[in-house]
Amino acid sequence: MQSHRPIAMSIPKDRNTHGYLSEYHTFDENEKVTEDYAKYLAGFMLANSLGIEADETLSWYTNKEIWENSGKISKLESTVKSAIVKPGSYTTVFVGAIFLF
Repeated sequence: MQSHRPIAMSIPKDRNTHGYLSEYHTFDENEKVTEDYAKYLAGFMLANSLGIEADETLSWYTNKEIWENSGKISKLESTVKSAIVKPGSYTTVFVGAIFLF
């Protein structure tokens, strides 16, 4: 079994506005899908706070296109760390973010 722990950040173009971090945890899901979902969560929170259309019934890629075309979101980034867990074993996956100003 694989354990995935992605984190994502959404950064607004206006540096006087706050961005968002998200984290997600899953087992045996595709790593790319897991990473995209974390970006979706961070992007969705930022879009809502900026008054940008964010429709949870639309796909991640459709929402991402809407958000990028709004001109209000500068960046959506993510990283994912994974571990393989043998049956009957335990593991911890840690991923962190450091902000440099």
